[in-house]
Amino acid sequence: MEASSSEIQNNGVQYADGNPIPVTTQKEELAKTQASWATLVAGNKYASKGMTLTFIAPVIENGEKIVELQRAEVAKGTEKWNKAVILYVVGEDPSIGAIERFIASEWNFVSKPTIYYHNEGYFVIKLNTLEERNEVLYSGPYTLRRKPVIIKAWTPEFNFHEEVLKTIPVWVKLPNIPLNCWENETLSRIGSSLGIPIYADDCTSKVDHISYARILVEMDITQPLLDKVKLKDPERKLFEQIIAYEWKPMYCGVCLMLGHDCNKGQQQNAPRTQPQMIQQSPVKEIQKPPQQQRKKNAPRKEWKSLEQGVAEASSNQGPTAAANKGYEQGEDPLG
Repeated sequence: MEASSSEIQNNGVQYADGNPIPVTTQKEELAKTQASWATLVAGNKYASKGMTLTFIAPVIENGEKIVELQRAEVAKGTEKWNKAVILYVVGEDPSIGAIERFIASEWNFVSKPTIYYHNEGYFVIKLNTLEERNEVLYSGPYTLRRKPVIIKAWTPEFNFHEEVLKTIPVWVKLPNIPLNCWENETLSRIGSSLGIPIYADDCTSKVDHISYARILVEMDITQPLLDKVKLKDPERKLFEQIIAYEWKPMYCGVCLMLGHDCNKGQQQNAPRTQPQMIQQSPVKEIQKPPQQQRKKNAPRKEWKSLEQGVAEASSNQGPTAAANKGYEQGEDPLG
């Protein structure tokens, strides 16, 4: 069987009419493209500050490109961020400057961290050591401008909408819990009935006070939060343990957001039944007495000069005035 006038041999060389023609491979074409772009940005001061990237071919599975991440590379990136925490302020959108002031005031036990803002409304705080991160996580609760502050450890699987807006750490008090229930395992069992127990505070761990135990539990706030749980002691006796929240988060099932509840707002704004008004007879206007009316309508008196007043007084003299006049002329007024 004769070969066609044009065929490709295994060595990557194409033959046409017996004459070899070099074939440009995909890698060579890609190398030329990279070289041309590299020449384009060569000497650019901004390009020199960034990272140089290289082409790594994706894997083709069922006709679809799939990028395979390498364990060592991902572990290297995780190492950079495992000291970070996620910070979110409920109902507030503070600036980086406000977060810096908050950290300087509330986290004065840590070295200055690096703050990153995500446009979904939360911050990533990159601390310097794991010890600082743990101390931040186990302190609190915190508020900023009277708004609750949610703090969570960063994880590679972190998803803001699934974790911060639905599953958050909440400090819980267990008032009057029996003293023989303060062990690590027992508190973990009680916390597991609420969510995922994380931590018992220092006073609880050292039993510095016995009025209540205080534990940090990661809870799904999309579900109703329990106010009490039932415990069964080794003697099979049941009793209830009250659950008290230092801050009880509010979740809106309509907006799927943390910090408010539209259903409660609608109940508060619902129209109320107005009480029926009692009809009253119209109030009559009180008429002023006639005397006051006459005084109001009386003509105003005119001012008179001193001479006019003296002349009127002399023409209207009474008996007393006449007697005084006669006395002045030497006559006896009594006769």
